Amino acid sequence: MQIEDIVTFWRGQQQADEKWQWAHRLDREVLDTGPHSFNLDHPVSPYIGDVLTAPVIILGANAGYSPTLTPTEFPDDASVSAYTGRVDDPSGSDWSFVSRYYDRTNYGHLVASGRAVVVNACAYRSC
Repeated sequence: MQIEDIVTFWRGQQQADEKWQWAHRLDREVLDTGPHSFNLDHPVSPYIGDVLTAPVIILGANAGYSPTLTPTEFPDDASVSAYTGRVDDPSGSDWSFVSRYYDRTNYGHLVASGRAVVVNACAYRSC
């Protein structure tokens, strides 16, 4: 497996269903059949930053969720489209504006500058 395989897997594959719950199309059946602790109200976050070129990979446990902060990151369709576009085309995207959560970390500036990427072991959001 190569790092490019992560991008190929996610490119154009995360979708919101009729309840506006986000998931990769191949995960939908599993997520719809049983209880889980994921918040699917917003796009999935497999990585933050240019996963194809960043020289440092920071492995995160999962994509975080905050009931107060996360909704402010996706206030309208344009923000959702911009975010999923960055996931679909990580090298052709501007990652200098990432979640305000990363402003409080000691590595947020590295993600914003392209020197690091955060790859979430679980792309689905949870508290």
